[in-house]
Amino acid sequence: MRHLVMRAIGTYQNTVALYPVWEVVPPKVSRTGKVLWPGESIFPLNQPCDAGAAQGANVAFDSAGPNITKPRATIPDPITPIGGSVGTFIQLISAIQRERENTIDRPACHILRANRCRKILLLDDVMGSGKRVTDYLEAFYRNSTIKSWFSYGKLEFIVVCYAATESALHHLANYRPRKNHTRPHPVSVTYDQILFNGRSFWTVEERRKIEEVCRKYSYRTSRPKMPLGFRDAFSMIVFPHGIPNTAPAILWAGKDSEWKPLFQERGIPTTLLLQFDQVQRDPAGERLSETLARVNQLRLAGQDWSRHATSEYRQLILLLGILSRGFRNEGRITEILEVGPERYHELLTEAKRLALVASDLALTPLGVGELEYARSMRVSPWEAGPLVEEFYVPQSLKARVRQRSV
Repeated sequence: MRHLVMRAIGTYQNTVALYPVWEVVPPKVSRTGKVLWPGESIFPLNQPCDAGAAQGANVAFDSAGPNITKPRATIPDPITPIGGSVGTFIQLISAIQRERENTIDRPACHILRANRCRKILLLDDVMGSGKRVTDYLEAFYRNSTIKSWFSYGKLEFIVVCYAATESALHHLANYRPRKNHTRPHPVSVTYDQILFNGRSFWTVEERRKIEEVCRKYSYRTSRPKMPLGFRDAFSMIVFPHGIPNTAPAILWAGKDSEWKPLFQERGIPTTLLLQFDQVQRDPAGERLSETLARVNQLRLAGQDWSRHATSEYRQLILLLGILSRGFRNEGRITEILEVGPERYHELLTEAKRLALVASDLALTPLGVGELEYARSMRVSPWEAGPLVEEFYVPQSLKARVRQRSV
């Protein structure tokens, strides 16, 4: 996430504001259409946004009468308790502040004006359905000053997230706001992983069986109407701080004694938390044979050529195997490789440099030959022989020993 934030900032030298995305309370509307509750606002509606006014006093009232206070420099905490990735991102923002000047942590409206801030980064872990981000943007626009700045094109919004689903990106790009709200467009998204509805490499039969299990047992959970997650996003990703509600309900929605999910209340138990220790994974390592079999590279999966191959070579052969099966969508390739877009482009650049892949991602004759070479390799496993005690024999006596043996 730190790398993604710095990539989103790029060479921009002016002030950048960073905000973690959290759940906001939506507006409450009666059946007659009357707004009973306007909804949560990121910026207090009565807080002055003028830099000069902010330096003065802000009058509030309590039981003792008028109380003179100065407006706070950061936005207030959300109405709902902070949870999930929000605390982690607050720490990340503080760390980035120490590394880069002109970076502000959750600035209030008058701080934005005083620093002439034009670029705003919204940090999230995953965009599963896109609803949380659009609700957060609407909460931004409820302040009339922010709404005016955005209408005049004075603000640039960038959502920075580790992973995003195709449906969430489509939802954000085609979002239509509620009445009296500025449409949050254009809003760019910087992400590392693209998530599909389920896994893109599942066969039709595998998908049918998995969905059947999710729907069969969802009625036992506390979310029986979310067998494939919120809005059927069916995201298959888990973070060390929790699992998103866009994952199947049987994984996280417990219900007393009827159903005990792996991730109770979307938290990560200590026993499963140990699985996140290995940050730098080798996607072409232990599960290489399984991955090759999924893309129908059975001959490659059945050989033991990879046992003595380097990690770089294993990933390169895996990439060639994927491309040889007709895969061209970058999102699907990165999902199978289990790497980010940057690592994928590094591998692709190396394959092109070695003349293994053409510009249209088709394998060259050299690439086809490299795959055939890997398929034909049969490396015999090393076996330890019996433990034999060896004696030291001087060089001058070795010839005599050989003569006697003959």
